[in-house]
Amino acid sequence: MTNSENISVVNKTSSIKSVFVNNKKDIIGEVIFVSNSQACHCILQKCNFIRSKLNEILIEKTEYANLIKLTEIDYYKEHQKVEEIFKQYELWFIPSVILKDKAGKIYYESSYDFDENLFRSKIAEMSKTYNSNYQEK
Repeated sequence: MTNSENISVVNKTSSIKSVFVNNKKDIIGEVIFVSNSQACHCILQKCNFIRSKLNEILIEKTEYANLIKLTEIDYYKEHQKVEEIFKQYELWFIPSVILKDKAGKIYYESSYDFDENLFRSKIAEMSKTYNSNYQEK
């Protein structure tokens, strides 16, 4: 089964979508992606665009594949959980993206707008931090 097939299976069975492509011990961080499957057309398009970019960056085509857990939470299905996340991270709009390491340090957050270049640079920064900490042990 390919990585994209794994994603399809997860998307069909859960409102909170998590992707583990490798062993949990290899995961260096998590991306929380907040979407809304019942939003207006413009928000749906934005959610679909960001979802495809996250899948491209985290799963399919980069050196970061297998290193970061991707969790999508749909406001329509899990509104209370989304409200808790918005309060915790002081976010206001859907779609939202949060990148954090295993220790919970935030490297990237966005509400509505998604800066792909900044996101990639923050993943690289997080990866370097993880690699340097791992080599020290």
